[in-house]
Amino acid sequence: MAMASVSNGAEGAKDALSFVNHTLYLRPLDAPAHRVAARALLHLGRREQAFLEYRLAHEAGETRGLISEAMPRARTVEELKTLTSEAPGQGAELAEALLANPSRRALGLEWLVWAREHFEGRPEATALWMQEARGRLAQGELPAAEAACAEVERRAPDALATHLLRAEVWRAQGRRAESLQSLEALVKRFPHDVELAFTLATRQQEDGLTRRSRDTLAAVMPYLTDLRQRARLLSLEADSFEKEGLLARALEQRRSVVGLLPGPESHFAVARLQELLSRYDAASRSVHEGLRLMPLND
Repeated sequence: MAMASVSNGAEGAKDALSFVNHTLYLRPLDAPAHRVAARALLHLGRREQAFLEYRLAHEAGETRGLISEAMPRARTVEELKTLTSEAPGQGAELAEALLANPSRRALGLEWLVWAREHFEGRPEATALWMQEARGRLAQGELPAAEAACAEVERRAPDALATHLLRAEVWRAQGRRAESLQSLEALVKRFPHDVELAFTLATRQQEDGLTRRSRDTLAAVMPYLTDLRQRARLLSLEADSFEKEGLLARALEQRRSVVGLLPGPESHFAVARLQELLSRYDAASRSVHEGLRLMPLND
């Protein structure tokens, strides 16, 4: 009844809260009830209480709503503070979601100033500094990114993620050779790390080192653990062949990706290469295959 009422917007919000109050009296930790309460309170303009209800829903087990529904609706740092859960790891998760969205990044960086102080001394404090560094990089604020990276290095000097962040900062600063050398040294230290190898291969391709990129991918091939990693490796190989103008070999790799993970984007990638090779009928069929696999609501 509460969910039905709140779907009527401000008109049904008061009735929704009445039904929710009955629900919470019977079951105080009912996560969906807290989420419906939050929606109703937003309709009524009681925003601070609404974000508190979103947080209570999350802490009661509603794991999706905090990032997908509540965070995009927050307008101020104070609202984000109210939304911030004390559960381990949730501060870093919220930071990542805020900074990944360009339209929310400036607000997210403001919130991070508070969050870093609030979570100081807890395990996620270093992760928050790392998110700040990446957010500043995305904003083009290189001095601030350098300062945040230095703080991460002070707190976790030996972590692989710290070394990857340093390579990222160097690259943004135009120190591409140092960044690449750093990644190559890391791959020697962590030869089984597939994601690290993918990062290095991507950077090598960006610097025109396509054959070296394929060597990096070949070395990590024995350590792939699932179809998604295999498809990613084949896609990177296809990128390298395409950069060299070897379109037929790139197409072969893209077709292999379709065989592993048939999805719209993989079919469209095949179609693009077929079009470049003037195979227009085949390209049309690949496009239709991709469209057929797209969700109906898209």
